[in-house]
Amino acid sequence: MANSNLPRRIVKESQRLMSEPAPGISASPSEENMRYFNVMILGPTQSPYEGGVFKLELFLPEEYPMAAPKVRFLTKIYHPNIDKLGRICLDILKDKWSPALQIRTVLLSIQALLSAPNPDDPLSENIAKHWKSNEAEAVETAPGISASPSEENMRYFNVMILGPSQSPYEGGVFKLELFLPEEYPMAAPKVRFLTKIYHPNIDKLGRICLDILKDKWSPALQIRTVLLSIQALLSAPNPDDPLSENIAKHWKSNEAEAVETAKEWTRLYASNS
Repeated sequence: MANSNLPRRIVKESQRLMSEPAPGISASPSEENMRYFNVMILGPTQSPYEGGVFKLELFLPEEYPMAAPKVRFLTKIYHPNIDKLGRICLDILKDKWSPALQIRTVLLSIQALLSAPNPDDPLSENIAKHWKSNEAEAVETAPGISASPSEENMRYFNVMILGPSQSPYEGGVFKLELFLPEEYPMAAPKVRFLTKIYHPNIDKLGRICLDILKDKWSPALQIRTVLLSIQALLSAPNPDDPLSENIAKHWKSNEAEAVETAKEWTRLYASNS
């Protein structure tokens, strides 16, 4: 659709979105259809979504601005106000829409919703129930770590850990799976790396040599503690207590070379994971 066929307002809004993007938000119209926008929102800092890059699609119906834009998440997200199809529960997309509002306002409101989920007005009842019954576990996160339970099995968590700065894994995004056995918290979580990693304490199956996952486990420990400990293990590999004998041997005989190998594996396997 050519620009000349578009209402002047849409043209102006599109130009402003690209020339003056809001922090953490990018939106650009499709060349094939200028009413269709490709959107990316960065997970806000100090939110459960920090470190994530979320793709959305936004469409302006023929009635716009008298009718609200149609927006949905393309990236899967665990949020009480966003359902598994990516639809968003946001009042300005429904009964609170006004022609005075703009695309920019909508995207900023969605970004704010990531900072402040509202389980009292849910679109996903199961997630809202989990959020309200155990908000600390649902929300609590740490810089460089995200963890969300699967909708199909609330004992199974999808985990992502960013490679710590000033480590061989800096710049990498590492996927892990975490499972809480029936005996939890009397028994430790089961955790393994899904992303390939060159580390003396992690074997080729992704299993992790970490004392709190074995004999040092205590029911007082939490999922958060486990993930922070794994993150710390990336900052400080310990070749003296290895799970991968070959990597540990390499680390001890030529640490500089082993670190370079770890960096190369990070570039190969953990970039844009």
